[in-house]
Amino acid sequence: MKSGLTLLLFFGIFLTIQCTSTPDKKPLTDIEKEKFMRDGKNITLITFSTLSARLGKAMTEEGVQGAVSYCNVAALPLTDSLAGLNNVKIKRTSLQLRNPANAPTEAEKTMLFAFQAQEKAGTDLVPVVQALSNEEAAFFAPIRLIDACQKCHGTVGETMEASDYATIQSLYPDDKATGFKTGDLRGMWSITFRR
Repeated sequence: MKSGLTLLLFFGIFLTIQCTSTPDKKPLTDIEKEKFMRDGKNITLITFSTLSARLGKAMTEEGVQGAVSYCNVAALPLTDSLAGLNNVKIKRTSLQLRNPANAPTEAEKTMLFAFQAQEKAGTDLVPVVQALSNEEAAFFAPIRLIDACQKCHGTVGETMEASDYATIQSLYPDDKATGFKTGDLRGMWSITFRR
């Protein structure tokens, strides 16, 4: 009697899971993986180079306040225009956000936590390609803080001026993107491709 009840309970749980689970994602082919990895690396390189050049120009001409103002107004439109050219979605996201418009999706959050765990374990962080659905795939690549970013993402009173941080807080009142050191995992690139 007890084993019959256990069997009935097992089938009930199995049916519940089957009825509530989402359809399986079609796995990526080796050709898709290679293409999305190659294209993801190229797109992040171009986007990073373009963004860095424009931020560097703003920093040289107007200091940190000019760079932060540039980011506030132009960073998302720039990534959106590059995304349009490449027919992808481009995003920089983090678990410690500055701009709430860059909040991670559930898939991105899962990957960010995985990168954090790998970092704590001392494992090298490398880009990853994965299926998001039967229609979309993603390229995720870690972003490490470089020295030049310390003036906006470092520590107030050490690598950041208090006046510069006041500007950041005026534009991003819920800012959580400070306290980083050069080499720290700052966040990640997320490039979404159509399959």
